[in-house]
Amino acid sequence: MISLKLITPISEIKDKIHESLSIQMNKILQSNQSFITKELQGSINGWILEQPEIISLLSSNPNSLAGQFGIPSGMVNAAVESIIYSIKNSIRVHFQPFDKKLKGSFNINVQPDDFKDILSLGTGHVNYKDGDLHWLDWLITLGSSIIVANYHYQPSGGRGRSGLGFMSVGKSFRVSPSFSGTIDDNFITRALRGRESYISSILQKVFS
Repeated sequence: MISLKLITPISEIKDKIHESLSIQMNKILQSNQSFITKELQGSINGWILEQPEIISLLSSNPNSLAGQFGIPSGMVNAAVESIIYSIKNSIRVHFQPFDKKLKGSFNINVQPDDFKDILSLGTGHVNYKDGDLHWLDWLITLGSSIIVANYHYQPSGGRGRSGLGFMSVGKSFRVSPSFSGTIDDNFITRALRGRESYISSILQKVFS
């Protein structure tokens, strides 16, 4: 019978294992930050396009958001593309290397909390003779507040700036509750919410 006796303390063996793991983890995460960012950028495109607000903006239905906001048909695609580009471009990976106790962090941030990059897009506005309608702000932060008092939207194909409808005197106009957004709950936050399992799958791919 052969017996073995460990003369190195278990705690020291544990520290050496953790140190070895941390070296490998840091090496893998450091070299794959660009890959992780590109994977997320590719997925965000689809996540945003599947949101009801974006589907409505791209619709030619007279009751669509494009019609209600009076967005000219030639501007809609450019607006959606600029929104998606801005979101994809906002991805930031913050990596704090892990030490031998496996203390560190790997954080992925998408969008500043105040959405300042999105809200600064020129394509999020519609200019008309009486002023400037920042329609994107209404979808992201202003909820169901009244946009235009004493006027309401009248769907009608071939009329208005959008060719989908016009404003008629009476009542008031606001974004439908099904589309209206606030700073904490809008089509962008809803598109990104609950994607943890997807991010985990990217990390699993990286470590495998």
